[in-house]
Amino acid sequence: MSGWIINVEGTRPHNWEIAKEHSVWATTRNHSIAAGDDVFFWKTGGGGLIAHAIAAENARPVTEPEGVPWPDHADRHYVSRFDLERISEPPDITYPDVVRDAGGR
Repeated sequence: MSGWIINVEGTRPHNWEIAKEHSVWATTRNHSIAAGDDVFFWKTGGGGLIAHAIAAENARPVTEPEGVPWPDHADRHYVSRFDLERISEPPDITYPDVVRDAGGR
């Protein structure tokens, strides 16, 4: 198994919400993602790590009948897609939360 870091463009954060809803991700480049691989999603532009998932299948070509669920599919050429399972997102943690949990005031 391998681990992958996949960028989620900071200008398209809604794409991640759609991915969670459909349990699928697609890319504009071919990747050798295989079933069981760890996939980490990184929001560009200062967003950082937003999620982790497991690839439920090998990445495969996007076909016309299947398509992709994103509204920008006409503007972008998605070439590879794979289903996701066990999607998890880190909790929203603020500085005051860290101080409180560390025993500070």
